Amino acid sequence: FHCPMAVTAAVWAEVIEPDEKAQSNGQSATGRLWDMLNLLRHAIRKAEGDKPELLFTMLVARGGKVRPERVELKSMAGPGDNAELVITVMLPHED
Repeated sequence: FHCPMAVTAAVWAEVIEPDEKAQSNGQSATGRLWDMLNLLRHAIRKAEGDKPELLFTMLVARGGKVRPERVELKSMAGPGDNAELVITVMLPHED
């Protein structure tokens, strides 16, 4: 990405920061960020049109469950504090 990226506090707490059980199974915030950014990159490449909002899905292992669960995320491209392009990843219900 050639622009600043951000995630909301809810995405950080619920998706990026692994719980203790996930950490003991090798999950890390760095790895999850890598996964999220690559999934977003892939979704952007597949998207049709030039919309500022894009939904994409990520698999996240939580709470010691054997199978990871699907988590839907939303990215919004818009102006930052200095009118620069910033992409923010959030939960679908966030603005």
